[in-house]
Amino acid sequence: MLSPADVISAKLLVQMELADPEAVRAAMRTVATTPAGAPDVVGQLEEEGLLAREQAARVRRFGAMFEHVRLEAVYLRTVESRRPELDSGAISELLAKLELSRYRRRLGQVLIEARALASEEALEIERLSRNKLQREDLRVLERYQGEDFAGVARPLLPVPRVHTGVFRVTTLFRSKDTLRRVKKALVRLEEERHSLESHEPGLASYTGAEAEEPELEPEELANHRAATTSRFRVEEVVGEGEDEDLSGREAIGLYEVVECVGQGGMGAVYLAREEGLGPMVAVKVTHTERAAPEDLARFEREATLMGRVEHEKVVRLMDQGQTEDGLRYMVMPFYAGKDLKDVIDEAEGLLPIERTLDIACQLLAGLQAVHEAGVVHRDLKPENLFVLAGEEGEVRLVDFGIARLADRPPAEPDAELFRSRSGVISGSPAYVAPETITGDPIDARTDLYSFGIMLYRMLTGRYPLFAETPYDYLREHLVGVPLSLFQGRRDVGWDEELEQLVASLLAKEPADRPASAASVRDWLLEHRDEILAAAARGPAEEEEETKSFFDRLFKR
Repeated sequence: MLSPADVISAKLLVQMELADPEAVRAAMRTVATTPAGAPDVVGQLEEEGLLAREQAARVRRFGAMFEHVRLEAVYLRTVESRRPELDSGAISELLAKLELSRYRRRLGQVLIEARALASEEALEIERLSRNKLQREDLRVLERYQGEDFAGVARPLLPVPRVHTGVFRVTTLFRSKDTLRRVKKALVRLEEERHSLESHEPGLASYTGAEAEEPELEPEELANHRAATTSRFRVEEVVGEGEDEDLSGREAIGLYEVVECVGQGGMGAVYLAREEGLGPMVAVKVTHTERAAPEDLARFEREATLMGRVEHEKVVRLMDQGQTEDGLRYMVMPFYAGKDLKDVIDEAEGLLPIERTLDIACQLLAGLQAVHEAGVVHRDLKPENLFVLAGEEGEVRLVDFGIARLADRPPAEPDAELFRSRSGVISGSPAYVAPETITGDPIDARTDLYSFGIMLYRMLTGRYPLFAETPYDYLREHLVGVPLSLFQGRRDVGWDEELEQLVASLLAKEPADRPASAASVRDWLLEHRDEILAAAARGPAEEEEETKSFFDRLFKR
């Protein structure tokens, strides 16, 4: 099934000279006749050996950046048409500020923070903008298919060389007059803030020259839409395949079954006791003859990696084996309690800050043991942190179903997260790190990104990035700017150093994140009193009325 995202990718592939135009057209014909869930154009070329994994990741990253910029351009045009009273000079300075920002902030959120738009109006403008793009996308797909995809030979971007710096509203979508005004504002801002830490390398290379208007009309520039969501799914713990009725078993090896508590296509989970005695355990099983090879390999890998970790805060592999009739099983402790998601939901989204810090430090202690064992969990989220019943509130990190060794070879086929066979991204869309999406190498800092989102959610009751679909979340992780703690919850006094810690956990580049879970835990324990004292004092008096519009807006 062909999507607008395929058109963007195809045009980028040709413009960047990564693939022959005829090979790209052939891939588009193939994708157009396959059902949803099959490889996309990039994946098809990977399968055929015509595109390297690193090249595919680069195209996907640029495609997400292009989508963000295109939506922002339409949003800005909609704002200007609905609010003609807005000063063009202020808009130019706003664009200049956004150009200087290290990461791409959402224009709507910026205008809300600046009190130029009410939240309801900003959401309505976004809805109108997305509807416009969706209509354009349908026309583009129809036209491209009608011309047998010859349009892929036309450049997507009006620049001689495609690089990160060109993905700006002013470079791609604004008039020469707007660009001149923005450049003037940039010169002034650079003079005022020449030491700005968030200045992106290469900025002058594309803002210092006149940029021509794109040759293509806006409707020519296809956009990723929700239809692409089918290309990216979250791997499920139980896998896929035909269900086999496993619920009637009385014993699994030495373990006498109490009840079957869960069943899926790949296997089941039982409550059991060893020889009917002793404590309750959880027994997870799969059938060696009926499970798909990749699901069986995943089961074996989960047991192997879980067995590498010994820590009181991490689920423990107690036993493993295989029955005479072909059931492969692993045995884990049975925990009474509930997962963190249920705990958060019961608290209506807001945990006490002291409780949050306690949970975070316990999780970090277990996570450090996981990383010291050479393992990356890859699926940190509240559902995979179990809170034991009891006043102590102890936690256990569970579910190593998609864990990997940190030093795995990058080219290992099963470890490619944008797999050419099925287009799978492993993990949960709201929590995955950018390098997981692009298929770049992963390590302990990949889990720390996911931990940062968990911590943000526990502290504020919301996510630092907002999206309506799983695919939109992936795009936000690549190019979106996380909210600060104050933006997420304004009724609390946030310690400035805690703000900085959370921001570093959510950095796009692994190198900008803390080096280890232990270092984050040590910092939280050391600064616990300051964090709680700041929260108890409440938010500081806002000085917004005495600060300039843009100084307030970009003080971060």
